Amino acid sequence: MQLSGLVFGVSFLRWALIALAGSLGLMLLSWMLYKSLHHRGPLHSIVLACGVTALASWAFWYYWLPWTWGLAFGWGWLWHILADGLTAEGVPFFWPFNDVRRHTLPVFSCGIGRALLYLVVTAGIILLVYFQFFAVIN
Repeated sequence: MQLSGLVFGVSFLRWALIALAGSLGLMLLSWMLYKSLHHRGPLHSIVLACGVTALASWAFWYYWLPWTWGLAFGWGWLWHILADGLTAEGVPFFWPFNDVRRHTLPVFSCGIGRALLYLVVTAGIILLVYFQFFAVIN
């Protein structure tokens, strides 16, 4: 009882425990999705990523937060899908309409494609941070 009062009485430790619990919960969710949907399955669909990005943007707007945070979430998800599309396995870009696994670039150009993706992702993150900062200032 005294130990819990000590831990939860200190703000830093309380937030650290909340972050740890959240991380473990996300790890469990990730494992369950992997076991049920398999890696590079429906969650690697651009169609699904666009829908969830729109939903996330709406949720941020609904709670009076900058809706562009939802775009940042979708941006990360999109580039994760495109990067996985550089692998030999490919990804089902247009699931549920088409389950065919495709590649982001032709397989022979995947080496240079990885460098180009890193460049575009970095530029996109810089732009999103700039626009977010600009939206907050104005």
